Amino acid sequence: MSRIREVRLELPAMMRREAFSREMLVVLANNDYIDRKRITTTTTTGYNNSFDVYGITAKGRSALENKSSIMLPVPQAIREQEEEEKRAKEARLANLQKSGVDLTKIPEKELEEGTGETMSAYRDWFNRLNHFRERSPQKAANLEEFLKRIIAWRDATAQKLRMAPANVLPEHIAMKLAYVQATTVDALKSVGVRIVGVEELAALMLAAKGELFPQEEGNSEEEGTKGSSAQIEFPTKPWMAPVKWANAIYKPSKKTGRAVWEEYYERWARGEEMAAIALNPPSGKAVAVGTVAGHVFTALTFAKPVDLSRLAAQCDVPPPNQKDWATMEEAAATREVNPQAEDAKNKEVLCGILGEESVSRDPTTKSEADRSKEALWYGRLKWWTALKRAGYPVNFEGGGHDAQAKRQKVV
Repeated sequence: MSRIREVRLELPAMMRREAFSREMLVVLANNDYIDRKRITTTTTTGYNNSFDVYGITAKGRSALENKSSIMLPVPQAIREQEEEEKRAKEARLANLQKSGVDLTKIPEKELEEGTGETMSAYRDWFNRLNHFRERSPQKAANLEEFLKRIIAWRDATAQKLRMAPANVLPEHIAMKLAYVQATTVDALKSVGVRIVGVEELAALMLAAKGELFPQEEGNSEEEGTKGSSAQIEFPTKPWMAPVKWANAIYKPSKKTGRAVWEEYYERWARGEEMAAIALNPPSGKAVAVGTVAGHVFTALTFAKPVDLSRLAAQCDVPPPNQKDWATMEEAAATREVNPQAEDAKNKEVLCGILGEESVSRDPTTKSEADRSKEALWYGRLKWWTALKRAGYPVNFEGGGHDAQAKRQKVV
């Protein structure tokens, strides 16, 4: 398995995607290199499960053993995907240039694939600055000043050691340092800063942090958020969105003629506890409480009345507090995720919170603590996405509110 993962990493980004693999399976089967069998099984509850099983044919085995080249026609879907990838890559590069990024600082491979560590660092930095320029101009200015001081130290150190500045500290790493505000030698070394004089950089960053960000206590290691822990204010009566979410499409089940979420929501709205519904759901097979909550969130986006206080009390993950909310807003802006979009992915926002390297790791390498932290944030993101799509006026205890939400009275 490890060898397969290594080979996949060497492939172009598009060829590592599941959609590409599915298309190629069809082409290989059509050309008699593999065969496909449809298997159907019946569960103890009477439901039928069908799946495909692929096997290698004699022709395929011969090609494999002789290491023969296999010439296959390119499926139209692959051509369309390549064209879509090309347009997306060009758009990303155009946005970077518009932000003032010098594309010559980005490795050729990343420019070719339209993604990569360096490109992501530049994108995240400028998106984060734009986010703060709208909401907190002083913080944006302080971040820029922080980066200037790091770059000044790098250039002076490079001159002293007679090295290229990028060899002392690549600019994209400097951007990460400016945001994370690492202030210890160990933290700096963990991101690859191992140059002579790293102690001076740690001292500089500690002083700059104290001067530029004196009010911030720093990130909580467990939660990874900053700011107030004030809770969202919910009304004492069911709340209903004025209109349904623009991308909410009603999809009835063929068996019942009703949407799956609707059956869960109506039982819960009539007063059943989420845990009770989870134990005895419409399908008859027990589900997680989070599944029931997910259906209620869907009902909220369809402008159905939802008792948000009761939902908060029964949901498997409590609503995000003010600092959690600010963290998700910042991550969404950084990763260019619009929760109103139909294709918005919470995983992208999670990458902005916990780091792309951490979230995108092979699941088998993640510890139980890693998985628990991701699950907690995914739960918070479900709240964030549903409330944003429903247009709920998010206000926090003590008067804080979502900067993008209109201040409305909730009773």
